[in-house]
Amino acid sequence: MSDKKAIRKPVENTTQVDISLPEFEFLTFYLEEKVFAIDILKVHEICTVQPLTKLPFSPDYVVGVINLRGAIIPIIDLRIRFSLSAKTYGALTTFIIISLEVDGQFKLIGAAVDKTGDVLAIPENKIVSEQETDCSESSQFNQGFVVDGESKIAQLNWKQILYT
Repeated sequence: MSDKKAIRKPVENTTQVDISLPEFEFLTFYLEEKVFAIDILKVHEICTVQPLTKLPFSPDYVVGVINLRGAIIPIIDLRIRFSLSAKTYGALTTFIIISLEVDGQFKLIGAAVDKTGDVLAIPENKIVSEQETDCSESSQFNQGFVVDGESKIAQLNWKQILYT
């Protein structure tokens, strides 16, 4: 063995690699002036208001079903579900068709919202779970928050909305 110590020389002409956190995309939507977010991977489709067929004996927030290319999809009016004032559907009202896994199967449900917003790319460290916050905006329907700049956008727990 040699008594010589290895001398480390700085490596020249290196390029810096930007190692950033994975980003997740969220569709934003509005109820009154409040903005909410949904993981874009859960969004099956966004469509304009369709004719509704009322369902007897359903909760008041299930406003009916639509026939979307042969698929019968229940529509939940989130304004009613969140006890907001009723509003007639207008030109900006949209149905967000959401794919949810229930009992190992994927089901489509629709959510009537006042209007849809932008798709946001949010780094993983800007997604805060409900347990990590002591925010007064928390509710039984929140799954957490997406932090976009100075704004905290509620991310909804769709299974809670449907089954509680």
